[in-house]
Amino acid sequence: MKKQLFVLGLAVLLAVGAQAAEAPDRAWGLLLGGSRVDSDMSGNKDDEIHPVIGIRYSQRLGTATNFFGDLTYTDVDGDRPGVGDGSITTLRGGMEWLFYTRPDYSWFVAGGVGATNVYTEDGPDFTRPLLSVGVGQSWAAGSNDAFRWEIRADQSFGNDSLPNDGLTNYQAIFGYTWGIGAPLDSDGDGIPDRRDECPQTPKGSKVDMKGCPL
Repeated sequence: MKKQLFVLGLAVLLAVGAQAAEAPDRAWGLLLGGSRVDSDMSGNKDDEIHPVIGIRYSQRLGTATNFFGDLTYTDVDGDRPGVGDGSITTLRGGMEWLFYTRPDYSWFVAGGVGATNVYTEDGPDFTRPLLSVGVGQSWAAGSNDAFRWEIRADQSFGNDSLPNDGLTNYQAIFGYTWGIGAPLDSDGDGIPDRRDECPQTPKGSKVDMKGCPL
């Protein structure tokens, strides 16, 4: 039942996000996805996809940069002796750079730091520092919301309770974010950048629905 609800939730996100928008001042959102968990924890099930759920907050810092923070939970179905099933809870914060933008979507790269907490049924539990990198896209959905996807790698360090120096986990994350505050309007003409066909209109100019001077 848990996996069926996960698939249903992911389908809802994909359906809602299929329209396509632009980064608001602040946003919060829901994340769903899957993770390939390091064999040090999952054993022979390291090639399986383990469900991920999370929440996200972002704050726009400029036209091409965002601060973000997210919290994700991964349910791990493992078979490694002495470890068994478990879970990974990750708290991450960092920066997102928009390196290629179009009216309806943007490509981004993200880098962050944080902490990961590992719980196992049969073995060790621990919390360790984390580094994370990712790449993905954000698509507009209405006037102030967005659908997003990201492929990311999380590397924890110093988990001497398990063999090797750290866990490396790969995740595919899909999300929907709800904007708080107005969409970006760089020239202040009242037309969001996403719909503005004349992005450098002089201040005080009267414009049409496309943002071009009348």
